[in-house]
Formats: sequence, structure tokens, C-alpha cells
Amino acid sequence: MLTDADDYFAPYFRPVSVAAMVSGVGSAWSAGKTFSYKSIDHLAVSLALRETVGADVHAVLSATVLPALGLRHSVLETDAEGVPLLCGAWYTTPGDLARIGALLLGRGELGGRRVLPEAWIDTMLTESDASCAGPTEGPSALRHPYGASVWLNRDGHVPAAPREMSYALGSLGQAVFVLPEHDLVIARTGLEPTPDHGALITAVLTALPLCEVSR
Repeated sequence: MLTDADDYFAPYFRPVSVAAMVSGVGSAWSAGKTFSYKSIDHLAVSLALRETVGADVHAVLSATVLPALGLRHSVLETDAEGVPLLCGAWYTTPGDLARIGALLLGRGELGGRRVLPEAWIDTMLTESDASCAGPTEGPSALRHPYGASVWLNRDGHVPAAPREMSYALGSLGQAVFVLPEHDLVIARTGLEPTPDHGALITAVLTALPLCEVSR
């Protein structure tokens, strides 16, 4: 049985089998009672996709979903059986990360066309019942509002940012911040074990008036 730490970090640091990981982890808590920020949830989705679209999930997603999302320079990592590691192991660029943020900012529209239903964006931006209540588990078990795969700043967790901000955090400093109040998306890549997201957002917001003047 994988430990919590292995469940979270294994896909990034050693060869894994998505099927073996998913089949080896049972449900320990009732739905909506425990906030569990762990990779296994997205890996289970990836495995389920194989049952829906066929064995080559990577090829299907690369030919359909990634282009629809505007991800022009992104490649999904897979396990040895070709199942994508949808928990976050993928190769991308700051531009593609910004397009993900733009999709949220546009409430499901990107480049003037509807990509995702607006109702799903509402789901993503709605705090889950368990994210700030009850027990937590996993290496990133923060008592902090969380929607569907995005963090929510409505509790002021990032004081420098507006409460309406939503954001996605990756390992070692990868991040996308969506600030509707400023019609702004900030994408950050690079390796930094303890990034200061507040300082980054403050620097960008401070520079915005200068950017407007230079237009």
C-alpha cells in the first residue's frame, strides 16, 4: 500500500503504473467529509478515460482536448502503459499556462468561442464542502478554500491578491493566477522550492499602471 507521501509524489519521481496505484488505494472517507489533496483522484480519472476512449488516451487527448483548450505547446507525460499522469506531470510553457487561466477568466470562452460550459466554470470556482471543514490529509492538506482543481482566495490566503482570485499551484513554483477584478492572468514557471506568490502578484499589480501608459 502506498503511503500518503508516495501517493502524492510517486508519479513525479519514479516509474509508476496508474492502474496499480488506483486499484491499490481504497476509499477511506465518506464523500464531502475529508479534504484530501492527493494525486490519486486525477489518476483515477485518467484511468477511467481509458475505458471510455480506448487504450491510447494520450493520442486522443493530444488530438482533441489539448487543442480545444488552446494548449499549443503542451505534452502529457504517461506511465509505461500510456496512461496520462493527469495529476500534473506534463511539459508545457508559460503561454499555455496563461491560456488555461484565460479560459477561467473568460468563464469557459477562449478566443471568442465556447470551450467549456459556464456551469462547469461555476463548479470549479465553488468551494468544496470539505476544503475548510473536517479532517484533512495528504502532504498539501491546507485549510484553505478549494474548488474543482483550483484554489480560491476568498479567505485572503494570499493577502496581496483580491479575494476573487482563483489559482492553480504546481510543484516548485509553477503557478497560474486568475484575477477577474483586473482582467488579468499571471503565469509563472521556474524552479523555486519556496516561491513568494504574494510578492509576485504585488509586483505585477504595481506595474499594471505603467503597462497601461505604455500602450
